[in-house]
Amino acid sequence: MLLLLKEENNLQILFEIRSKSISQGGEICLPGGRVDKDKDEDTIYDIVFRELKEELNISPSEVEILGKLPTIIAPMGTVVDSIVGVINKKIEEIQFNAYEVESIFALPLQFFIVNLPQKFHVEIKIHPTKFNEATQREEILLPIEDLGISERYKRPWGNLKYNVYAYKTAYGTIWGITARIIANFVSLKLIMQIKKDYNIKGQLNT
Repeated sequence: MLLLLKEENNLQILFEIRSKSISQGGEICLPGGRVDKDKDEDTIYDIVFRELKEELNISPSEVEILGKLPTIIAPMGTVVDSIVGVINKKIEEIQFNAYEVESIFALPLQFFIVNLPQKFHVEIKIHPTKFNEATQREEILLPIEDLGISERYKRPWGNLKYNVYAYKTAYGTIWGITARIIANFVSLKLIMQIKKDYNIKGQLNT
């Protein structure tokens, strides 16, 4: 979730630094999580509110929902949906779950309005084999010889380009899906209304 903290006429985006006891520990992220198949959750809002409660002890009644951002599909196939919300709370008042969250911080929305992210282009290739750490052997994923496919496909092929966004901040680099969510948010007309409602000045980079 892209969660905005409202203080007078200023809005800040809340970030988490993931606990080292969970996956991707030490990285900067937005509040949120995955679908839990063991829980009876019908909508993205159910998931968002469950995670807000678990990670930050924030109840649904405290959040003003502003809208949903476009769905992002990561190269690995992960589907990411994000909700934008506002709470009337200072960061010092938020009690985070130390098992999942190492620390929290907030940056002004204005920072992301006036600063474009850095953009890098990575290359995604298809690998017909992979190294199995458990057996210490190369594992064949696509049997080129058995299928009578050209020998050149024994090597990785393809050159799909994927844009990776990054914002450098005093708290560390915000990058990947988190940076893409923010960039998408800033580029949408939704933020124009937010700027108007909360009297935020500054040029909008689209």
